[in-house]
Amino acid sequence: MQATGSGRLDRVSFGMYVVCLAAMALTIVITWPLWQARLSPPNLPLVPFLPELSFGPLLLGSLALALALPRTGFLVHVVLLVAALTFDQIRCQPQIFSIPVLMAACLFRDFRIIACWFLVALWFWAGLHKLLSPDWLGPGAWTVLTELGLSQASQWYQAFAWLVGLGEIGLAVVAVLKPRWGAFFCLALHFGIAAILIGMNWNYSVLFWNVAMGVVGCWLLMDWSRKRRAAVDSNIAWPRLLWQQVLVVCVLISPAGFYSNHMPSFLSHTLYSDNLLKAMVTTEQGAVEIETWDTLHVPIPKTQAILRDYFSRTAKPGEKLHLLDPRPGYADRYYMAGDDGRIGTCEAAEFWSGAGVGRGIAKDYGPAVFNLQEAGARLLKRSENGMIYAVEIPAEKYSTEVFSNVAGLLNLEQINVAGCAVEDADLSYLVNLPVLMGIDLAGTNITDEALPYLQQVPQLRQFYYEETGVTDDAVNSRLPHIER
Repeated sequence: MQATGSGRLDRVSFGMYVVCLAAMALTIVITWPLWQARLSPPNLPLVPFLPELSFGPLLLGSLALALALPRTGFLVHVVLLVAALTFDQIRCQPQIFSIPVLMAACLFRDFRIIACWFLVALWFWAGLHKLLSPDWLGPGAWTVLTELGLSQASQWYQAFAWLVGLGEIGLAVVAVLKPRWGAFFCLALHFGIAAILIGMNWNYSVLFWNVAMGVVGCWLLMDWSRKRRAAVDSNIAWPRLLWQQVLVVCVLISPAGFYSNHMPSFLSHTLYSDNLLKAMVTTEQGAVEIETWDTLHVPIPKTQAILRDYFSRTAKPGEKLHLLDPRPGYADRYYMAGDDGRIGTCEAAEFWSGAGVGRGIAKDYGPAVFNLQEAGARLLKRSENGMIYAVEIPAEKYSTEVFSNVAGLLNLEQINVAGCAVEDADLSYLVNLPVLMGIDLAGTNITDEALPYLQQVPQLRQFYYEETGVTDDAVNSRLPHIER
């Protein structure tokens, strides 16, 4: 691989390199607990028998070496970084992979075209993941605007969500077709993200990554633009060398593997989309979501393997784990810790039974909660951080679309839609609610044709159907267990 110059780096390349070094050093300092040997949250080594080791001082030392001896120090830093990630998978964060890519682009001229296509892939997939994510199109975008103090967030969040997603995709296209334009938009995007993070007082672990992305990304695209315009290499838009072409193709298409479970989220540019696994642990004291923001200043990587590993290292006998997977085509997963400390999968019926520490508590599906709140539904919890156990939808706000959201609230015990325009087929959304015990359908449009759906609700005990088309004979025949 050809270095930038025969010996020393040119001033601009070295300046960009220093920006990357500073970004990495500040990121490590901000996330300092992440790089230490820990008992809680535990280190999650890639290989089970690896011991807990602290890498923070070593990584900062390697960055100092990389400043004095750029290429040698960079390679040492990368080796230490790979070792640190191997000894603790929670350290697998997007910024930890991205900043070294920018560093390599500063040091090695042949790698710059790879870095440019890496930026294109990052922007394109970050935007597409958002547009495919109900979490971003609903509660995610609304939360950003609310945290920034916008009083009319409910009116603007959808436009904002689409603008951000389409804007990132647009930047990827512009960067390919008009690199000079893309350079300015790159600077604006990442400095804008940095400003939003400061305004929200949130996630400073990616603050300096965004600064480096804006500065170095702008320089890379300007350099790309200059070469194309000067006709130094007419094929600069696509690599000439085979190894470059293979690497670029992998960079561009590999994030699609997120949807087939072949690529982890932290390598798929699922940035802020929140279309990720959620993990809820049921303990004797209640439900606790698996998260590491408060202690490590970064989220735990949302992969099945890492979340299961975390549960296996922290769970007490009888505790249960629910993995909510919002990706299309993926079912939720349930686990329980055995008396011998081993973690095993369990059927949904066992999860919701009294086995172990008692009835399991599942994670509510965020977009479902958000949509019901937007429709003016009354949502009841037993504690501030608890899950929703009862829903009441006002008649004037009722629609099949609104009602469909109850299917995402697996802990529901009671539903009140009395007086609403409920049709028979609407009750199909209840069949997978494992602990629903009572529903008030008085004054609705249902008939005896609704009863087959209610037959499939395993815990249903109370059913109110006054002033409906449901007959007592049909209820006695199909739902003999209903309490009178």
